[in-house]
Amino acid sequence: MPNSDLITPTTTLPRCLRVLHVCGLSLVAATIGNCSSSEETVNRADSSVAGSGGSSATGGVTASGGTTTTGGTTSTGGTFVTGGVTATGGVSASSSSSSSGGTVKPDASPASIGGTVTGGVTASGGSGQTGGTTATGGASSTDTGTSNRDASTPDGRPTAEAGGGTGGNTSAGGNTSAGGNTSTGGNTRTGGNTGTGGTTRTGGTTSMGGTTGTGGTTRTGGTTSTGGSAGAGGTTSAGGTTGTGTTPANCTAVPVVPNATQQTRNVLCYLNSLYGNGILSGQEEDNNDNGMNTVFAATGKYPAIRAFDVNNSQAPTQCVAHWNNGGLCMFGYHMGINGGTYNTKTNIDNVLTAGTAENTSFNSNLDRIAQFVTPLKTAGGVAILRLFHEAGQGCSWFWWSMGTSAQWQSLFKYAFNYLTATKGLNNVLWLAPLCGQGPSSAYNPGPQYIDFGGSDIYKSAGDVEPLTSMFQQTETAFPNMMVALHECGTIPDPVQLKSTATKWLLFNVWANPYFNAPYNTTAHLQAVYSDSYVITRDKLPSFK
Repeated sequence: MPNSDLITPTTTLPRCLRVLHVCGLSLVAATIGNCSSSEETVNRADSSVAGSGGSSATGGVTASGGTTTTGGTTSTGGTFVTGGVTATGGVSASSSSSSSGGTVKPDASPASIGGTVTGGVTASGGSGQTGGTTATGGASSTDTGTSNRDASTPDGRPTAEAGGGTGGNTSAGGNTSAGGNTSTGGNTRTGGNTGTGGTTRTGGTTSMGGTTGTGGTTRTGGTTSTGGSAGAGGTTSAGGTTGTGTTPANCTAVPVVPNATQQTRNVLCYLNSLYGNGILSGQEEDNNDNGMNTVFAATGKYPAIRAFDVNNSQAPTQCVAHWNNGGLCMFGYHMGINGGTYNTKTNIDNVLTAGTAENTSFNSNLDRIAQFVTPLKTAGGVAILRLFHEAGQGCSWFWWSMGTSAQWQSLFKYAFNYLTATKGLNNVLWLAPLCGQGPSSAYNPGPQYIDFGGSDIYKSAGDVEPLTSMFQQTETAFPNMMVALHECGTIPDPVQLKSTATKWLLFNVWANPYFNAPYNTTAHLQAVYSDSYVITRDKLPSFK
């Protein structure tokens, strides 16, 4: 748990775990739709930021005909060129500092409007989202509206929140799951085509080298990637419409869920092609649009990933809207068991034993997860799930991480089997979200259960280091898999990420107050979201 470095955002916030964090579970759904009416309004403006003709990124000028000059040539046959862009400034990571200088901060759970968790008693069956009715395992109050962020006790142990969101129990801070399997041959593009969907990287970086194929549309801004010319017919689409390109034709990546949808395969192939060549931007949301709107107001762009807690009653609708607008979604869950909260010590063996009250409650929580993902499945979308986050050495503030690593793995595998075999979810990617204080392979469920892994940590406000040491530990815990920074406070500096080869698949800024100063100033948000290495929603290809 956090030591003296633990940050408490303000004295007015309750001492509690951070809400809305994709806790016990993380779902990231590939989403391309208006997350809300307010987002849609701003989204229209998003398309207007398109630059005429597209400018190349620093360090990589596109010569006439698609030949790259400075920064690297694309090779015939699909050789990846990391955009051919030289990192401006090339600042190296500060000492590749290890996770041990920062603190993993449990996220606070969402506070319901006018409601408190009274004993966590819930309606059996994990019924519907609206109105706060929750699945067995946690009391809900009327429609969680805001989150109490990131408070904890002086010794680093989180205190229970005053108000519970739908589902009752939100868990503190979410960790990404073990990194996704890279598929054989899934990273190169046949014939040297650019990134999945033929989209070019805004700011001049070449997506997987070469010129875009016919039909590949240029994203908002219409900028041509350094090292490649935009494909014929490419247009900038207003309102966040995705490109018409497809994922790599030679991608052999196979999601771990049985009978995965084609869209799920497309997303995994894209993630494999992106890994090491860019980082997906992500923003955790309260039960509102504040995070997304703050980022857009500062940068003119939306995050590629919008992350939710299953306690957020608006999440299913917001997720489908984000998918329809070209984005991806991620889900976590601060769940409680049998009337307890997410940090109430629970008999994990009973949770896993059929017929017990704890098991009945656990199944109801999993039913609720399925209820949140099903609307996205109906819309043809894909979700990333990050369940039982912040597990690992030194991180025991959630009930699921208070037991042994073997018990944690059993919980993860149980949830995987239940949601795939019993509930039929074949439109999800599974992430194993560990604690960043020492990610360990003891918490790796195995490549048959996860598509990728990850860890999280909260450094001092304004510390933009790339977290290289923690990244290396996480890759060791999940060999031959992609790894993600599934939660963070301040966004790592993209220049340092590139110069140190710290290949996080994504970053996910926690909800209020972390998308604001002093954690992420307007100037820092602008620097991050304008960097060609950072993938925003408008740069994603179509996964449909």
